[in-house]
Amino acid sequence: IPFNMISDEEAEKAYTELIDCAVRVGAKHLLITPGIFHDKESGEKTTREEVAAREPEIRRMIEGVRKAKAYGDSKGVAVTLEDYDVFASPIVFPEVLRRFFEEIPGLQCSFDTGNFVPCDADVMEEFEYYKDRIATVHLKDRVEGDDRRGVEKTPFISESGRMYYPAVVGSGDMHIPEIVDALTAQRYDGAGI
Repeated sequence: IPFNMISDEEAEKAYTELIDCAVRVGAKHLLITPGIFHDKESGEKTTREEVAAREPEIRRMIEGVRKAKAYGDSKGVAVTLEDYDVFASPIVFPEVLRRFFEEIPGLQCSFDTGNFVPCDADVMEEFEYYKDRIATVHLKDRVEGDDRRGVEKTPFISESGRMYYPAVVGSGDMHIPEIVDALTAQRYDGAGI
């Protein structure tokens, strides 16, 4: 939902329709992406400086997710947010993503193990921050460098220029075994894909 680009009325209509649909199909969680900077060219990267300059848009995103979460709570659907790996989105930056969780009490995380590589964030450090907020987990693995381990794909290039290729889950650099062990130890019972 592009909270930064649409009116409050349009945003409310969008999230109520999505949450009502989740209720109809029996979904317990709903991942909402709060918007991107639509003026970015395809592949153009948002910078940290640009994020700071676009604070009013980020505030609208935070407030939109807050309202969607409140509506979801009233309907028994947990609205979640993920570590989004798209450079046109301000939540590609871990420090911006954390603001949503700090400013919206009870917001849950759809933790994607492979989505912290755009900004070269430490996956285990991020896991420690989110582990008590995780509602769903996407076990996505990536491997740094030119070792594609048999997967012929274009690499994902991080903010610092590091190249990450898709990897079979558990064979890459995203600490999947450690994360699964930690989730098991805390008796995680949410969804995993």
